[in-house]
Amino acid sequence: MQPKRLVGLLVGLLLVGAGCTSSLSPTSAPAASAPAAGGSAAPAAGGSGTAFQPPNLSGKKLTIVVNGDLEQSKITLAHAYDLLKQWGLDLTVNYGGTSQVVMAAMVSGQAQVLEFSVQGTLSSVNNGVNLQAFALAQPRQDYAMIGRPNIKTLADLKGAKIGVLDTVGINGVQATLALQAAGLTQKDANIIQVGGQGARVSALVAGRIDATMVGFSNYLQLKSQGYNLLYSYTKEQPNLWDDVLWASPTWLSQNADIATAINEAVLESFRWFDNPANKQAYVDASTAAVKGLDASLAGQMYDVYTQNTMYPPNTILTTDGLSFNQDAFVKAGSLPKALPMSQVCNTTYAQQALQAVGQVQQ
Repeated sequence: MQPKRLVGLLVGLLLVGAGCTSSLSPTSAPAASAPAAGGSAAPAAGGSGTAFQPPNLSGKKLTIVVNGDLEQSKITLAHAYDLLKQWGLDLTVNYGGTSQVVMAAMVSGQAQVLEFSVQGTLSSVNNGVNLQAFALAQPRQDYAMIGRPNIKTLADLKGAKIGVLDTVGINGVQATLALQAAGLTQKDANIIQVGGQGARVSALVAGRIDATMVGFSNYLQLKSQGYNLLYSYTKEQPNLWDDVLWASPTWLSQNADIATAINEAVLESFRWFDNPANKQAYVDASTAAVKGLDASLAGQMYDVYTQNTMYPPNTILTTDGLSFNQDAFVKAGSLPKALPMSQVCNTTYAQQALQAVGQVQQ
């Protein structure tokens, strides 16, 4: 598809999507209050030797569009957006768009930054959309493979039915990784296309499938019923990223200060989360932002994320990391080819941010 034709298609999708339930809507997470410098982080080491001084973003404006809703795994990122506002940025964050709607918002210029998965964004780049990764928003995936009570270990997956959304997307990659950890291949199990996470959980409980991938909140609710944790992608696959922040090369070159500040805010938010003193603030922000989430489960999720090193304090976007994720999807068949990292990745702003905030000793 030619780029001009793609632009027209995506803009049309935006206009159609605007009247649907999946259309974009501004959402502001009730983030816990933080000092202007994001000062809840652990002391830095290896930086300039002085305390991090946040940038002055007064007079600058930005719209970020997010694929999907505000979930608990995104609360830390919502805290980063709150920091950017404290630093003076006139920031609008729109959640809830489908992949077509959020990409249309980027192509039409209604948003300048996109929060989206590697596979979802690179699919569009392969079709002519000019975007580059510039910040790592979520360095770990909130995903685990769980099994019915009779499926106790990965070895029990031989001959089992594994439910997935589809075989070429992230679930297909996850199924392959879990089977490989058991010394098995896809031929050793029955991988069945079931649907989204809600549909997969229903199928698991009904006994139509034996195992599937779920967020940890679903696992915690099923654990008491005898369902088993077989594989933590958060812990066992630390290089498998979740969301990345993307922008056009033109916008990045003209707004280097904002791009660097976003990376600084993300690093500060990781460190805010990693400080146990902020657990209650994190729980409060989570329950206020995520409909139906109670404080007990939110607290358990904080503990699970901490145990699985969900937000490493010094983690930034790297070309090696993006290449690893891209290659996983190419092998799964969900991307047609591997694109050059020089085309789709710019780590300059992440590196500058880590230097500015300093590295935390671990």
